[in-house]
Amino acid sequence: MPNTAPLTPVPRLLSSPIKSGFARSFDDLQIYWELHGPHNHGTSKEIIDPTRVHLFCYGLACSYNQWRFQVSHYAKTDYCIVFDYRGHHQSQMPPDNTQLNFSTLAKDASAVLKE
Repeated sequence: MPNTAPLTPVPRLLSSPIKSGFARSFDDLQIYWELHGPHNHGTSKEIIDPTRVHLFCYGLACSYNQWRFQVSHYAKTDYCIVFDYRGHHQSQMPPDNTQLNFSTLAKDASAVLKE
């Protein structure tokens, strides 16, 4: 049976997030995410304007650090969400490699946005 434990975190190139955690995806995998944004605002769901949220999805075999310049820029006024794809870095690896596809990636992104 494959190891589904989270992998080692990537070296941090982004500033510290204002909030981070794990979203539970449709198949019960834990997907790691971070919220970056104006540090003078709260992080409750009620006060984050969804029109001011950017979800950054990196290329395959990369990390969310790929977006460090964009996140640094947009997080001054807006909220930025980055997440580790399933099987990458701090997110769990699915027990079945057929679950590594764009359809499951979209479902994982949806789970992250619901957090």
